[in-house]
Amino acid sequence: MENVGLMLDGSFAWYLTPPVEAKVYFRSLNSILPPGCVLYFEGLSIADNVVEFFRSKRPTKIQKVAINTLWPEPAFYHVKANEENLEYLGKLLDDHTEDEICDHFHIYDTDCMLVYWHDAFSDNQLVFSCRFDEEEIRRFCNLVGSEYHKES
Repeated sequence: MENVGLMLDGSFAWYLTPPVEAKVYFRSLNSILPPGCVLYFEGLSIADNVVEFFRSKRPTKIQKVAINTLWPEPAFYHVKANEENLEYLGKLLDDHTEDEICDHFHIYDTDCMLVYWHDAFSDNQLVFSCRFDEEEIRRFCNLVGSEYHKES
């Protein structure tokens, strides 16, 4: 399987510790994301009603994203990033385990990967593009209970 598509170059990026609560993370994303972003979910055991939600919120224009799971082939979904969808994602976590939402989670805009979270909901750090300035990252971290540092 060829693995091509949008990726985030982590050499100049913000690294965040995992949020205290995943549902707070989803609900807080609206505070930092620019308009028009797309959420990308990849996983092997996404719950049926979550898949149904993802399919119903697919944007008309999507980008190819480099997949993280090479085998077995994962399911992946693109979802419009807006306040309503982010709030609903937080509610889905009330009834589902994290792996029923996704294994990997990313956010992109028209031409650039903005957020990369390999093995989402684990102890892995979240990687945010340097398109976000430090004040935006600081405020977001305060909302979700994360710490951050910059790699350069």
